[in-house]
Amino acid sequence: MAALGIFLAGKYNIPLGLRLHNIEWKIWQKYAATLPAYNPKKWYVARQAELLRKTEKQIYTDADICFSITDEDRAIAMGLSPAANIITASAGVNPEEWLPLPEIERNPHELILATTFEWRHNIDAVKWLITEVLPIIRKKVPDTTLTLIGKNSPAWLEGYRESGVNAVGYVDKVQPYLNRAAIYVAPLFVGSGIRIKILEAMAMELPVVATPVSAEGITAAESNGLFIGDNAVGYAQIIIDLLGDTDRVRKIGIEARKFIVENYAWRKNVGIMLGRYRKLVRD
Repeated sequence: MAALGIFLAGKYNIPLGLRLHNIEWKIWQKYAATLPAYNPKKWYVARQAELLRKTEKQIYTDADICFSITDEDRAIAMGLSPAANIITASAGVNPEEWLPLPEIERNPHELILATTFEWRHNIDAVKWLITEVLPIIRKKVPDTTLTLIGKNSPAWLEGYRESGVNAVGYVDKVQPYLNRAAIYVAPLFVGSGIRIKILEAMAMELPVVATPVSAEGITAAESNGLFIGDNAVGYAQIIIDLLGDTDRVRKIGIEARKFIVENYAWRKNVGIMLGRYRKLVRD
């Protein structure tokens, strides 16, 4: 699509703005780093990462302006193409669409994750959560449950039902499920850009426990509802501590929504892109 945009911009003499949802080559590079040295797939993935890096470098330069999702992505893109015109315009949510209903009672020991099982790295993250983290949590809080939402959920998840895992599959609306849970979990070890689902969960007054990769680009602190754990034991302990204090969880959830409304409402960030693009048209 970027190549088509560059062609049309040249043909009709109009400025081209590109939205950088991810730094794609960086995702593939990180994926290659996770593969064993003896695995032939490692060479293939690393090669694809290098080809993408060269392509993206040229695209950033050819565009009149690029809008990165995060400051981290902007720094990577600028390091690749120093002459490019790149600014950060974060992702956002519509707070009116992601609005919790206070009359719905929350399950104080329910964790929730909405994901897609069509991406390998999401599946790896879910496996880690179920096999490495959840058992630690349930030793301390035995009635903890994990609700998984997402289409094409693998059949092997059914084998963990007795371990508190409820794979719901695809649902028309995620909000009712977020509205009844206590904590949103967001493990991820390979990725770029920003996790919209974290913003949506926080808008629904859910504290979020993330990994460093999944939290990238979100400037929230623990007081704003975003907690970060980088290993199974630490990740589990954050959740155990939160599950043990329902009042604290609810107060943090309220702060999380306030933070999203003030910093990640979609009108604000779309406004940044429209303003910059209109300036290009005028100039």
